[in-house]
Amino acid sequence: MRSADGGRTWSTHRRHADLDCHALTFHPHDGRWVYEAGGGGPAVSRDGGERWQHPLSGLAGRYCLAVAADPAQPEVWYVSAAPMGGLRTLVQGAGIHAEGASNAAVYRCSGAAAWQRLTGGLPQPLDHVPFGLATDPDAPGSHYLGLSHGALWHSGDHGDTWSELPVRVRGVRRSLIVA
Repeated sequence: MRSADGGRTWSTHRRHADLDCHALTFHPHDGRWVYEAGGGGPAVSRDGGERWQHPLSGLAGRYCLAVAADPAQPEVWYVSAAPMGGLRTLVQGAGIHAEGASNAAVYRCSGAAAWQRLTGGLPQPLDHVPFGLATDPDAPGSHYLGLSHGALWHSGDHGDTWSELPVRVRGVRRSLIVA
């Protein structure tokens, strides 16, 4: 849905936006860019949420949980994603939400290029659910990843290399905020 008047009225569901939205974020400096991570994959809008595109090329799985955008370059954005696995996987308690077996990864997309899996130091695959993904609006190229079991990771080079931070939180269950 979309509101053009500060939330007083709302449109119906926007065509091509994911109905199973897990995370939604706007570019910190250009509100025309909107990014979505959902059960059907990543989606991007370049016109404030009016129209959406679903770039899927390069993703090993399209079940996305978190999304972030580079503060200096709106065309560069990131998602955490994994294969869904189907009904049997869900019934057995496995799949992306399974602690210790989420089989997830972090990806970067730049413009119309295919998604690129970011590996540089991150466990492959991520066994714990990557619920938190955030960029620092004051430090382009600085990214944070929070996993469900409490591990926090940082990249200072647009996700090319990562290092685990020497702190542990109780767990990241829905989002990560950089302040």
